[in-house]
Amino acid sequence: MDSQIFEIVLRSILAFSIMMIIARILGKPTISQLTYHDFVVTITLGALTANLTFNTQMKVWNVITALLTFTVIAYVLMYLAMKSRRIRKWVAGEPTVLIENGKILEGNIQKQKLTLDTLIQELREKNIFDVS
Repeated sequence: MDSQIFEIVLRSILAFSIMMIIARILGKPTISQLTYHDFVVTITLGALTANLTFNTQMKVWNVITALLTFTVIAYVLMYLAMKSRRIRKWVAGEPTVLIENGKILEGNIQKQKLTLDTLIQELREKNIFDVS
């Protein structure tokens, strides 16, 4: 029992260290700036890291290989998105105009699954208190 706890502690330290390195490599967008690509990468890396930490049936090197492979895929996609507008559109999606000429475009707000309250709150956080 003690050796299994020690192994989990070591795996946790290793998983945390690997994720810190990967986070440095991939950059650090804030949660509000996450693209679909960032979201998928974050969830998948989290699941792989959890497996490294808790699934003692899996070999450490197999999980590390999966983590590194996924990191390379994410990095290559991020690089290609910077170089190609078409790939960037696919990876990040297209921007949606929510306010135009001082008018709130409610149809676009609904398409983005936002509420008017959320939009106003986001504007206030940017020190914008008047939509016009």
